[in-house]
Amino acid sequence: HTDNQAYSHYLVRRLPAEVMLDAICRVTGVPEKYAGHPQGTRAIELWDNQLPSYFLDTFGRSLRESPCECGSSGDPTIAQALHLLNAREIEQKLQAPDGRVTALSRGSLNNADLVNEISLATFGRPPNSKELKIGIELLRDKDRRQGIEDFMWVMLNSYDFLFVK
Repeated sequence: HTDNQAYSHYLVRRLPAEVMLDAICRVTGVPEKYAGHPQGTRAIELWDNQLPSYFLDTFGRSLRESPCECGSSGDPTIAQALHLLNAREIEQKLQAPDGRVTALSRGSLNNADLVNEISLATFGRPPNSKELKIGIELLRDKDRRQGIEDFMWVMLNSYDFLFVK
């Protein structure tokens, strides 16, 4: 559809930077740490848009100069895609000793239940057949913890996680 003005269809858009970072923290079970703010502060709660955050800068944090979103672009960029695929910050969240991956790797869920649990945490819904197949495949060929990390990272990079549709 080329109609972007007459509301003939819903326009898919990427999650705003702050919402995406908060969602990644929620899925991994590892909160972001912001200097001068208490543990557990979410990115959406930050009033100071000058706090250093490479993630928020890369994904176009709101300048909070206006109540509208017209100052930030929701269009994805190559830098954003590469950051999601390679970010050390996300890797650290996945490998955190007190995170969701560690808890799942120590648990007794079978592979199908692990895929279901990760899908529920990431999307808020059970996995579809394609996600279930990918998850089972990733969990089958690797040690349990590495498979869980890999599958969670795949889900965090998926269209269903990154975009509001």
